Amino acid sequence: MKKMTIINILYIAGISIMLMSARNTTESATAAGTYGVCGCVPSTNSTAAFELTLNEDGNFHYIDQSSSSKIDITGKWQSEGKSIQLTGFSEELKIHDKWRIDKEGNCIQSRKGLEFVRLCNLSLCK
Repeated sequence: MKKMTIINILYIAGISIMLMSARNTTESATAAGTYGVCGCVPSTNSTAAFELTLNEDGNFHYIDQSSSSKIDITGKWQSEGKSIQLTGFSEELKIHDKWRIDKEGNCIQSRKGLEFVRLCNLSLCK
């Protein structure tokens, strides 16, 4: 009886680990894309006020022209679960470098001080 209980626990633990690792892989794969403000599609002659492109190769392109200091940088990004971390850019720049994927997986959110930003995957905007 005791041997059967231990085997059941190990079996359930193994399945749980496989499910959690599969879920994390899916979330990382779906993080790649271009995020911006839906409904604010810029004309062909201008750039977006705020846009973050996460490439599948681990590179990112960050554009923030919403304030007086215009920022246009590139670097690397990493994803762990529902968190996205931007790295490989000048530390002097104060940008939103920590992002969180929302429940549906369509938008990302960040907070820097009292400034909150929510960007959605532009491929899903209509």
